[in-house]
Amino acid sequence: NDFDDSILVRRNESTGKACTFQLDANVYQNKTYQPPELCYSGQDLDEKIDIYALGGILYGILTRARPYNDLRGNYTEIKRRKQVGIMPTFAKIEGRQDIASGALRKAIEQCLRPNPKSRPSARQIARDLENAYKSASKEAEEQ
Repeated sequence: NDFDDSILVRRNESTGKACTFQLDANVYQNKTYQPPELCYSGQDLDEKIDIYALGGILYGILTRARPYNDLRGNYTEIKRRKQVGIMPTFAKIEGRQDIASGALRKAIEQCLRPNPKSRPSARQIARDLENAYKSASKEAEEQ
């Protein structure tokens, strides 16, 4: 949960503005799910940080491992790879030809894009996965 690492501001006493949150990139602990934009303090954050985290969760579902698990906690290298767009390895699932694995891998690759503006919306991911499910169901019925 992002709020574990954020600095909550209850209410600005002079302006009365509503609560917001800020994140100190230097203390963010969960580096494997951390999007590249959190590597820089002062970066504008939006819902795309959650899309990146969703990619990490889907990666775990598909591979039964954390993203960049092969780097064994080398956070400097993990950060570098994320910033230049090097995806985590899919070695555990290489050779799978099923529709579900392909659809999940495509969603993961879209979610883990280094540029937040190029990541899909949650709605688009859901739509793509639903279409893959329908396609797989249809294929299963035909067999």
